[in-house]
Amino acid sequence: MKDNKTTVAHIVIERLIEAGSEINFPPGIAGDLKKEHDWAVFNENGPKIISNHKKLFENVCTEVDYAVNEGVAFFDEEDGTVYFEMNKLLVNNK
Repeated sequence: MKDNKTTVAHIVIERLIEAGSEINFPPGIAGDLKKEHDWAVFNENGPKIISNHKKLFENVCTEVDYAVNEGVAFFDEEDGTVYFEMNKLLVNNK
């Protein structure tokens, strides 16, 4: 089961917002995963996360690679999305 579809760019944006950055997707882009990703990575008016936040981007890539290797995430090479299987991420405290 694939749930929680996202992109590395979206994870980076979440981290930046948690750190106090204000990032808002423009109208016409907000709500479309691919458009949001492309705006965040490539658009001159976006945060350009790969060039402006390279270390954070690399850290998130490493985390996603680890999650894929552990079997709790799947990276779709065709569209660049990441799926996290939440039931595998939950810790059983019993």
